[in-house]
Amino acid sequence: MSRALTISASVGFLLAVMGFTPVFAQKADKYEKYLTTADSTQVTGFKGVELSESTQSSSTGHLYFSNKEGKQILKVKFYRASLYKKDEATKQGLVKGEVKGIGEDAYYGPNADMPYILSFKKGEFYVELSTIFNKDNVKDGKLQLFLTMEQLKALGKTIASRIENPKQ
Repeated sequence: MSRALTISASVGFLLAVMGFTPVFAQKADKYEKYLTTADSTQVTGFKGVELSESTQSSSTGHLYFSNKEGKQILKVKFYRASLYKKDEATKQGLVKGEVKGIGEDAYYGPNADMPYILSFKKGEFYVELSTIFNKDNVKDGKLQLFLTMEQLKALGKTIASRIENPKQ
């Protein structure tokens, strides 16, 4: 099993064990206002980006975006802000670096050659964006990700800009 896949499985397991459940377990369409297919198309450059069937059948705060071939390229998960635990993630090697200018606090990871997760907190939300490896794109003997970290950051900024600040 590849290191990235092992890390991905570990992150998923950790989130499940620690009780990380999507915000209020509401239908995904509540979250579509934060990131649209048009936003995803503009930032990624992929034509024909759509919300996948996984989003439409989900009763959670997850959005799944697929390219025109139906391959998932982006996952966006919405959690309660209280579940944002950067210190714990750092201890577990899941943080590669801080990100400025997105939400109240943000980081990317895991601490590997090719980080593929961007997490941030803003208002009532902890948001996690992730991409996956594209098995059809190999460069220098390494699988490449569908999206770059810069693209994840641009998408994160879009989402954060649409989340209302908590009432003072």
